[in-house]
Amino acid sequence: MRDNKHILATPDSIRKAAEIVRSGGVVALPTETFYALAVDPFSPKALEKLFTIKKRSLSKPILLLISSHQQLQLLVKEVPPLYESLLRIYWPGPLTLIFRASSTLPSLLTGGTGTVGIRFSSSDTVMKLCSELEGPVTGTSANISGGLPGANSKDILKIFGNQVDLVLENRFKNSLQKKGSTIVDGLSGKLRVIREGVIPEHEIL
Repeated sequence: MRDNKHILATPDSIRKAAEIVRSGGVVALPTETFYALAVDPFSPKALEKLFTIKKRSLSKPILLLISSHQQLQLLVKEVPPLYESLLRIYWPGPLTLIFRASSTLPSLLTGGTGTVGIRFSSSDTVMKLCSELEGPVTGTSANISGGLPGANSKDILKIFGNQVDLVLENRFKNSLQKKGSTIVDGLSGKLRVIREGVIPEHEIL
């Protein structure tokens, strides 16, 4: 990966990242947990590229990052009442919630499950990119499936080389977490922690 693919997150580089995402490219960017790989979730070709570089099974869904509650409404069939307090307390933040996906979402994104994981990210970089795009991006961890996620731009270089089109550098080097987001499913009518991350399970329950 050439050095000019590593750029500090600035208004100009956010616009450049948005152009890459719109054109079907892949951008690695810092979230409030690990680095993530952002592509256009409505582009089958971009999603196929994402699955290929991660060596990820097509049956595994890809989570989305958003920057507003308005974006959420366009992606899901409904917001379960069970989530209301979680949304109020933990969003924006490192909490991924499972929703019934809108019919507009590609089946490749949902892994054919009909559900989608969504996080209202508290990362300034993610918020600005989603705002620039006026929509969501994928938020899957920047790793080879089953491997350790990248925590900095050097990790991204080692893992993906030139397969990623742009890496947005984190302005605050020590702001990333050592755990991923906590993933919660409440579609059965009862909260279930699928993965404990930054937010402890006992807080959720």
